[in-house]
Amino acid sequence: MALTLAACSSEDDASKDAADTAAVQEPSTGVTGNGEDFPSSPDESANTSKDGASSEVFANSIEGYIDYYLAQPAILSDYETTVLTKAREQGGVSVTQYEQAWSGYKQCMTDLGYKNVILDHLPNGLYQRVMSDTIPDQAKYDKAMRDDDDCYDDIAVIAQVYNTQIGNVHFYTDIDEGFIDCLRRNSLVPISYTADQYSEERASQQLSFNLNDPEVVGCAVANNYFYGYEGEPHTNWFQ
Repeated sequence: MALTLAACSSEDDASKDAADTAAVQEPSTGVTGNGEDFPSSPDESANTSKDGASSEVFANSIEGYIDYYLAQPAILSDYETTVLTKAREQGGVSVTQYEQAWSGYKQCMTDLGYKNVILDHLPNGLYQRVMSDTIPDQAKYDKAMRDDDDCYDDIAVIAQVYNTQIGNVHFYTDIDEGFIDCLRRNSLVPISYTADQYSEERASQQLSFNLNDPEVVGCAVANNYFYGYEGEPHTNWFQ
């Protein structure tokens, strides 16, 4: 089975025209030594691939990544600006801030009259949207998709930054490299497994790991891969 980007991967818009951002980080309890409920910043000195070769990165620290967005206020909602400014001071988006952002997304959809708005909560603590099943009224469904994008757009960068904290400690620009690093760090593939090996397996559609494993899905979402998987939740916003 080949891993592909979802056709309707609106989460990719979380970068809001930033460079493609891979996202991978060591598993974290979400609690730092000083008691704050945000994951610690990645090791800035570790931006090398397993064979020691230098890898292209899009930031050198989580603060630098947040600064990238704060320097572009036109692409941020007021809510995102407030949260990210605080996150910059505290060294990252906290678990509480992340949870509140997703709660706000759900409330936004509920306020627009949609029902059964749920999230896919993955083992690494990340969320992804669960889109409604289709309905016969295509115009009504299309409006719902636009409304969903509008609600998500208010928190998209917050989610993107948190995904990076959880999914890309080295800030790899190459999505495959970030994804495979996440799998290795979570013991989902051998430590010797490489992004090149993954690319070869994907081309042959013979992967050596299970795409339907929720932990694998968590690494995928953290790295801007979105795909349907066995056992994923379903909902209908119109019932």
